[in-house]
Amino acid sequence: MKGVFCQVTSELNLFRIAIMTKEISARQQFEKQIAALVEKFRQRELEYKFGGYTELQARIDFIDPFFEALGWDVRNTQRVSERERDVVVESGATRGRPDYNFRWNGQTQFFVEAKAPHVALTDPVVLQAKKYAFNETSQTVILAAATDFEEFRLYEVRDISYLRQASKGLVFAYRYDEYLTPKALDDLWKLSRESVAAGSLNALIAPTARRARQRVPLDQQFLSDLVGWREKLAKAVFKAHPDLSADDLNNVVQIFLDRLIFIRVAEDRGVLPEGQLIEIARHWSQSEQSKPIVAELIPLFRLVNQMLNGEIFKPHKCEEIKWDSALVAEIVDEGLEPYNFAQIGVELLGSIYERYLGKTIRVTETRAIVDDKPEVRKAGGVYYTPKYIVDYIVAQTVGKLIEGKTPKQIEKLRVLDPACGSGSFLLGAYQALLDYHTRYFAERANRRGGGGGNGGQTALLREPRAEYGEFKLSLEHKAQILRNNIFGVDIDPQAVEITMMSLYIKMLEGERGAITGQGVLPRLCDNIKCGNSLIGYDIGDLSDEERARVNPFDWNSKSEGFGEIMAAGGFDAVMGNPPWGAEYHSAEKDYLRRKFDDIHVRTPESFNYFLAQMWNCTNKRGQVGLIVPSSFLKQHEFWKTRQMLVDATCIHRVCDLGDRVFEHVTAPACIVIFGASKENCQSLYLDLRQTDRANLGTNLWQERGGVAASQIGRDSESFALQIHRGTTVIEKCYRWRTLKDVAEDVATGISTGLDAAFVRTLAEIKRLKLERDLLRKLVIGGEIHRYALTPESGKYVMYTTRGVDINDYPNCHAALLDYRDRLKKRVETASGLIPWYALYRPRRQKLFDQPKILIRQTADRILAVYDSAQWYCLKSAIIVQLKDEQSVTYPYLLGLLNSRLLHFLYDDLVGEQSRVFPEVKPVQLFKLPIRTINFADPADKARHDKMTALVQRMLTLHQQKQAAKSDTARARVEREINVTDEQIDALVYELYGLTKEEIKIVQEAK
Repeated sequence: MKGVFCQVTSELNLFRIAIMTKEISARQQFEKQIAALVEKFRQRELEYKFGGYTELQARIDFIDPFFEALGWDVRNTQRVSERERDVVVESGATRGRPDYNFRWNGQTQFFVEAKAPHVALTDPVVLQAKKYAFNETSQTVILAAATDFEEFRLYEVRDISYLRQASKGLVFAYRYDEYLTPKALDDLWKLSRESVAAGSLNALIAPTARRARQRVPLDQQFLSDLVGWREKLAKAVFKAHPDLSADDLNNVVQIFLDRLIFIRVAEDRGVLPEGQLIEIARHWSQSEQSKPIVAELIPLFRLVNQMLNGEIFKPHKCEEIKWDSALVAEIVDEGLEPYNFAQIGVELLGSIYERYLGKTIRVTETRAIVDDKPEVRKAGGVYYTPKYIVDYIVAQTVGKLIEGKTPKQIEKLRVLDPACGSGSFLLGAYQALLDYHTRYFAERANRRGGGGGNGGQTALLREPRAEYGEFKLSLEHKAQILRNNIFGVDIDPQAVEITMMSLYIKMLEGERGAITGQGVLPRLCDNIKCGNSLIGYDIGDLSDEERARVNPFDWNSKSEGFGEIMAAGGFDAVMGNPPWGAEYHSAEKDYLRRKFDDIHVRTPESFNYFLAQMWNCTNKRGQVGLIVPSSFLKQHEFWKTRQMLVDATCIHRVCDLGDRVFEHVTAPACIVIFGASKENCQSLYLDLRQTDRANLGTNLWQERGGVAASQIGRDSESFALQIHRGTTVIEKCYRWRTLKDVAEDVATGISTGLDAAFVRTLAEIKRLKLERDLLRKLVIGGEIHRYALTPESGKYVMYTTRGVDINDYPNCHAALLDYRDRLKKRVETASGLIPWYALYRPRRQKLFDQPKILIRQTADRILAVYDSAQWYCLKSAIIVQLKDEQSVTYPYLLGLLNSRLLHFLYDDLVGEQSRVFPEVKPVQLFKLPIRTINFADPADKARHDKMTALVQRMLTLHQQKQAAKSDTARARVEREINVTDEQIDALVYELYGLTKEEIKIVQEAK
């Protein structure tokens, strides 16, 4: 064995030596090649620094070989696709794009800006290189270099401040005659392909920053700037126009900012001539400033409108505003200039704008304030749908509908997002249509040896880089697709503007220098509408203020809605991420209950209404895809909607994604895809709750682990849209009677109507000398545990029912008088049903005075305890009281309710783990199957008695745990609790007749 060990060790050492030799050899080869390049440049330096020696020549003669010496395949000698290349090289005019993009495993590592030797690496050149790193979406890309071979400079860029000062962030700089010094060779070698693969770039960063090779994310930086510009502009405009309403102020600031950003995007992408906007800003700053800057901007707006048309630059009130010229010049020159919009994709802009839409300008008597919208504050932020979710839903809806179709057939396709926000789903659908048309025409062009064919001549153009066989759609055809196929609605006028702008930017992608005609952007006001997708004008009488807030929308109006499309049957594909948990005023709630009566159960929920509305907007061939909370799949509130889907649609996909789908959001989400046609219906259920979040997108697209689900929703009383291994367990357990059958009552505790008035501490009782006869000791929800009560709050409730004469309790009466005005405003008091001093819902005293089981309400599982000490409780607890003649007893029922099996059944029933604030509800407890006892059967009675003994032991153990004086004693009791718990679970499995395989399913459940 020793000999074998020595042999293995020797082989490992030889392997290491071989690797080290290879590295040394590569490093020596690099030094040799660099020495040759240095000597070549030194011999003819004056010639190379002459103006006639171009950047292209410098790249071919020196810069390409320089990086090839570092091991990078600059010239793509391996002939791999551009996606797989380690070096992406731009040739020709590269405005807005880096000359070199160095990658490892498909991820950008650093950028290089190349110049001819006669071009000095001045501040503008350095800033241009740094802008590439700053505008890269990956946070880990912080390095950029500028070189003309005569000199090489490397910089790090962590935030926008690095673009304010060219010299900031310098990592190293060497002239060519210093390249062969030991320090320079060491630094340059860290940029070699082998070194980068080994993580060398961390060693180049300043020691204080090495903890994380990251910078401020681009989207965070731009969002921060965008919100800042908006606030500054709003305050300046309000100062000049104090009579402007909040709506008008929001509108003019939004349109003005949109115009500035759109022009910068179009300039960086080569659609508009470069530098027009910044030239105006600098000209104003350097002039006498006698005229306002807007006087120079308006002609540019007119020119852009003439060239592009669209909605953004048509005459608008923003042109009449007295803008703060210095502020506008600062935003253009210092604010927008660092951003390279040729690098920033429209999808990233959309994600930024989605969060931007969560804020609004409020107006007080003295100032304008930018603040979170109330609904955003409630929700804790704005959540942008990840691109992989958008693309998946688009592929499952639009993708399925256009498969195998001709462009002529697709012209009639209508795609809708009824809550479009910044337009992410519409952008995804538009991109899918562009890609499909491009492939369709290109395939036919290649078969015919060029040209579009079948009308494709006007639809298809050959790219300038035709040697790669690349094609693109003509601008006119892209406009036609946009106008024909893409439709949206949003209640927020700013969202409508941003969606239009995003779609225009998407349409102009790849059109560098291609705008030759006029008015190329299509009119989108007939496609993207502003209004409330759920509420129409039939809501009834509203005040002007309420009507402006509700913003009704008529789907069937030919001028203001989509009357022609609806008259023809509706839309072909409807998709989106509708609002979750939106708040409604009472008139809206009443309207929505009436309108969606067929799916409304109890709690108003916006996404539920939107799902129904999306279905209502769909034609007989249509497909619907949306992302909603996972609670939709099982919770009681949505059973009618699920039944509608099961009965009326083909449910194609149910993807249970689990939590953390959205950034900074823990609430689980799911995707539901369904269609109108049941012909050849095939359903797939995809459970991704346990998938690593880093792999969620990949597993979703590959539909890894998908299960055929032809009966989804049909084998469940509540039409639950989940499938799991526990179906046989559930079916076996539900043969027994429900808790509703065996219990006399399952109800929440007291609803006071105003806790501050009725709930009092012991200290208050003593101070106010409250009459004890009216007080009941109180246990609150958080003091209820499995098999244990810990009533530590010392609170009491004044138990004042309608039958109480409050004058008999003068001190309690006096204490309640402080709250009389508020108590009188309760609906029941105002209508004369209860006196002002009475509890809102006191419940029957028997519920509290007789033995019972108490269950905590706020929990994702059943936490139950037995109580015979006459504790009262509020609605934070649920009371289970048995009938006088029963087939189960309290200890027996307590053991069932706290068991692993009943937790498994309860979670299947309601899925409370899908809620941020889960609640146990009586309506769900009612449905739990309770294994009753046949006391005439000795074996059954023995099982009952065994359960009773185990539960009694468990209650005693929990009392001992609370009384334990040391950690050692507590640990000993906890061990016995765990053993007893296992014994109870085993007995419950026996009672319900589970097999070993079924027990395993329950025990392995999350």
